Amino acid sequence: MRKKVLLILLAVVVTLSISACGGSSTTSSAGNTPAQSGSSGGTEAADDTVYTIVLSYYASESIPPGLAVQEAIKYAEEKSNGRLQFEAYFSGTYVSKDDTMASLKTGVIDMSPCEATQIASVSVLNQVFNALIQADMPADRKAVQEIYVKMIEEIPELQEEMLKNANSIWLYPFVLGGYNLHGTKSVNSIADIKGLKIEAHGLLGQLTNQNGGTAVELDSGDYYNGMKLGTVDSQFSHWAIVNNYQLFEIQKTHTVFGSEALSGGLSMPAMGYFINNDTWNSLPEDLQGIMKDAFKVGADYVYNADAESYAAALEKCEAAGQEIIYITGDDRKPWADAMQPILDDWFKQCDAAGYDGKAVYEQMLKYFDDAA
Repeated sequence: MRKKVLLILLAVVVTLSISACGGSSTTSSAGNTPAQSGSSGGTEAADDTVYTIVLSYYASESIPPGLAVQEAIKYAEEKSNGRLQFEAYFSGTYVSKDDTMASLKTGVIDMSPCEATQIASVSVLNQVFNALIQADMPADRKAVQEIYVKMIEEIPELQEEMLKNANSIWLYPFVLGGYNLHGTKSVNSIADIKGLKIEAHGLLGQLTNQNGGTAVELDSGDYYNGMKLGTVDSQFSHWAIVNNYQLFEIQKTHTVFGSEALSGGLSMPAMGYFINNDTWNSLPEDLQGIMKDAFKVGADYVYNADAESYAAALEKCEAAGQEIIYITGDDRKPWADAMQPILDDWFKQCDAAGYDGKAVYEQMLKYFDDAA
């Protein structure tokens, strides 16, 4: 009898052990899952653990970067067999544009596509991706994107600064088109800026003001009427803006900094997908790989969509017989000289923060030269 009781008890223990080891699918909010102590990137997790990523984007889901986010999410959810899930919010409905970097830092959101002014709000060295460019850039915009990826991989201070200041890291960058000058009055030299009202932000705004023009910042919804009503004479922007906001109906002249209409510019700003570092470290290594691949898919989507907009804009402008002025070679030197005080000021800011901004900038120019 005693032996029979012991056998029954043993059977019960084995049954309970099996129940405890087996399990149903569990769900984890990625932003609230701590990284394992001593993890070198990625935690160990059961194959059925579901990680939910809260993503916020300040702009519409219907423009190329918003559509790209949706493509990346679709890829990530499919390739992870549902282990990655996303709560995606657009048009600033979850957090505002101005609150995005702070929300990334504190983990209110797990990730976000961020543009140059947002990146600049928490960084100095990373402003290299929004710097004024003194030399011609590669004709292939995709090559610039690949150079930015290479810089993030090979210059550790770029990731370290974002980690220190925003508790976030670059997941993948993507580039906007080169910023050229589009407007109603011809600009053949930097002297022609004098007296013009130019829609320009950041460093291009500084360049405008320091050379006799007046920089005016407009919300995107005011681009068309601002140009039509004469609030501004010209705009530093890329060709997708010309096309998507129907500005080719008003603008009559285009100053391109480079030898190809659809390449070049005075700057080629980077946007990027940023992810909270705690969220990143909470993900198993295989899911980290899927995330990288997914948002490369997103970056490529933006590139392809913008390429179509650029081509459409140029076709419409050429069909209307609009003027296209090319600034290359020696004609570009006065523009480069005018940029120098602005660049020198940025170099000093980098020095004060403990970074060699000049070396990073010169490395970028070398990459551009190698890809030309």
